[in-house]
Amino acid sequence: MRYLLRVFRRKVFRILPFILGLIFALVVVCQNGAILATSTEILWDTYGVPHIFGKDTQSAFQAFGWAQMQSHGNLVLRLYGQARGRAAEYWGEKYLESDRWVLTMGVPNRARSWYKLQSPAFRNYLDAFAAGINAYSGYQSSEVQ
Repeated sequence: MRYLLRVFRRKVFRILPFILGLIFALVVVCQNGAILATSTEILWDTYGVPHIFGKDTQSAFQAFGWAQMQSHGNLVLRLYGQARGRAAEYWGEKYLESDRWVLTMGVPNRARSWYKLQSPAFRNYLDAFAAGINAYSGYQSSEVQ
């Protein structure tokens, strides 16, 4: 019996810091999760990944549009031009075949019809994303070509 008590006492000192650390981590996570954002914020980590905290879903979508333009502005604009079938108009003849395909397949018309099929709430989110793109373009127009 003495042997079991001695082993148990040694094990408790090894396990106790782990248990206390786990409890502390849970308390910290629960406290941070309970605080609601009062404004929208974009935090960038060391790898360039945006972490978006918004006061509501619509502001988070707008911040996401802003973040996409900040990270990949030229790519977003090129893909937007291609998706509309107007890339050759903006960037030259090398996009002519792509524009023909997009227009032949009716991609812009299909996009408009799919947009109308979304719920009003989700359309608001898409509009907020586009507003974020436009806001960044207006704010940093010299960086976006």
